[in-house]
Amino acid sequence: MSDVSTDYLDKLKATYTNAEDALKEKAKKNEEKIGWTVGEGEVYDKFNPSKLSECQDLFKVKEITHTVKKVIPHGKNSGKDGATNKIMSLAWSKSESDPRMAVIDQMGSCFVWDTEKTLRQGGFIYPFAQCIALAPKECAQTMVMVGGMRNATELFIQTPNVAKMAKQKTWIAHDGYISSCHFLAQGKKYITSSGDADIRVFDIEKSGEKDSLVTLVGHSKDAQSIKFPRDDKSENVFITCSSDKTVKMWDLRTTSCTHTFKTFSELNACSFFPNGQMIACGGEKDKTFVFDVRASRIVNLYRRNNQKTASCEFSKSGRELFVGHDDGSIIVWDIFASGKNKEYAKKIEAHTVPKDPNNKNSSPDETASRVQVLDVGPDGFLASGGFDGKVKIWGAPDA
Repeated sequence: MSDVSTDYLDKLKATYTNAEDALKEKAKKNEEKIGWTVGEGEVYDKFNPSKLSECQDLFKVKEITHTVKKVIPHGKNSGKDGATNKIMSLAWSKSESDPRMAVIDQMGSCFVWDTEKTLRQGGFIYPFAQCIALAPKECAQTMVMVGGMRNATELFIQTPNVAKMAKQKTWIAHDGYISSCHFLAQGKKYITSSGDADIRVFDIEKSGEKDSLVTLVGHSKDAQSIKFPRDDKSENVFITCSSDKTVKMWDLRTTSCTHTFKTFSELNACSFFPNGQMIACGGEKDKTFVFDVRASRIVNLYRRNNQKTASCEFSKSGRELFVGHDDGSIIVWDIFASGKNKEYAKKIEAHTVPKDPNNKNSSPDETASRVQVLDVGPDGFLASGGFDGKVKIWGAPDA
């Protein structure tokens, strides 16, 4: 890997070598869950844990089979001129062994899905949405937080045996669109980022319409894409990216910014390594940046010529970095490998829509193909949502 010291690389490899047995055991436990039924008697091939041991020290990312395990039929052809509704945001529940996912499209149709049964559990309409969050299953009721171009966040709650979720509360504390939202403290609080460059934390029960518990100030332009490290359950540390070309790390205990990572690109998306020791981010340039938190420096640049970074997400173990692009492709990078153009581990044409549907060699229609959102759930499954109106759940969750 370019720009990385030998000692750092050796330590990183040792981390994965020591964890290999545990990784294989997790894959075996998840094997039945991975083999979800997709249609009448149809089951996709299960992920083979033996692939993890094909390399003496580390499994080979190139040999992992990334297959669609489930397609969630959310974005139907109800848009203008019969166009498919673009997926704007999705979010897994953050509780383990919880198959629920919240999805919202550009027309404002929001549903909470049971992804194992492909059933809608409840929903509502919220036009001009940009982000969504689903409260953990430990909450007494199903709760969804949504935000968007109205400069507001709104809480919807589902009562038992009623499909339509009811609006419970509205907050208008930001002076800009809501770009990202997440539940905290088992659904008792939530956090938002906004086009006004601020990050705010709210108490769902106590905060008034314009009140927030904490306001974090530091970005000079739109704040985007709040991300927490999945393995850290304290919810104290998180990152945001911004069109000011920086990623900032924040600590809620001190209500301050602890690190600032500078890039040369306006940023759309960021992701935290599972243990919080690395950060990935990307945006308007055709590069995805990876920083080491402890060293406070860049350790790699992943290049894909002439393709902006629309979304990015580390896999459950952190070994893979998934990057979504406007052409509908998800590029899978091996974090131990080169970041040079076309030297990625895999290219998955996940949401690609050709400009000419009658010509298989036609170039992608980027207005209908963008991989808008990627999210890895607590059980390791990658979900992708695209401008083709589809939500896809991918296999090999422990890679």
